[in-house]
Amino acid sequence: MNNESLIKFSQLPGDVRHKISSQEYMEILRGLEMRYNVKLSMVMIMIVVGDLRRHEIDQYLVENFDISAIDAKKIKLEIIQKVLNDMPSYFFLEVEGEASEAPLDEEDEMPENEAEEADGEEARAESVQADAILREYIGDEGEYEKIEKEEDRLANAAGDNIRVLRQEFLTAVQKKNILKSIAALKVLAKNDDIGKFLHEEEQMKKFLSSIWEEQHGQLLVNEFLEDSDKPKFIQMFLEYVLGERLGLSERDAARTGAQIGNIYKKIGRKEFSQLAYFDAEAGEFRWMRNW
Repeated sequence: MNNESLIKFSQLPGDVRHKISSQEYMEILRGLEMRYNVKLSMVMIMIVVGDLRRHEIDQYLVENFDISAIDAKKIKLEIIQKVLNDMPSYFFLEVEGEASEAPLDEEDEMPENEAEEADGEEARAESVQADAILREYIGDEGEYEKIEKEEDRLANAAGDNIRVLRQEFLTAVQKKNILKSIAALKVLAKNDDIGKFLHEEEQMKKFLSSIWEEQHGQLLVNEFLEDSDKPKFIQMFLEYVLGERLGLSERDAARTGAQIGNIYKKIGRKEFSQLAYFDAEAGEFRWMRNW
């Protein structure tokens, strides 16, 4: 499909190709590429020539890049808002000399203006949904930024000493410092250390085993003691710390779980990427609990 898309793109009018390749749009795409470590030039070409519809962008990104569904929706939203919506007249253009291989029957054809309107409505609906997910994923923007800054501070302070970071986390939880606790959890996740932390910290392991034996039985505890670095135990640990120890609502705790799952996705631990999910009907994140 990529070669075919390039051929189609080369056959577009020169002013269209120059507009799409302008410095303004290239800077937007480069910013997204650097932020999410993806290549978007071909994606944009496929969209422009009609080989990739707006509502398919996030699915295509997930299937073709090492990226989470949440990040894919963020990218799609920014592409739609900052690029596509700024140049609507350049899309769905016919490539000169190309004919449809399987034309619709005349009675099934939709008038061009109705097709454009339907596609626009679909794109707007997709944009609204993606925007809702993004807003819920971030939550309070001020707190989100404070946590990011605290992550940087903790990472710099701990350096390569993971035990320093673990102690920072434990102290923050004891003091019920929510922002610092969440920041420490995220840095631990970036270091792929939460599962190791649960296995190596004996007091923590014994304490969780005692709680979970009462709640879930000895078989689950035996599994935990054998291998704590599993998605269900990370999710159970996060739910306990964020909900019971720090007093977050399930909505806020699961949102943090989704963010941490996204961190695991970025470091290649895809099996941890679904610690929480977005409940479209409720408009909030929920713990997965499918184990």
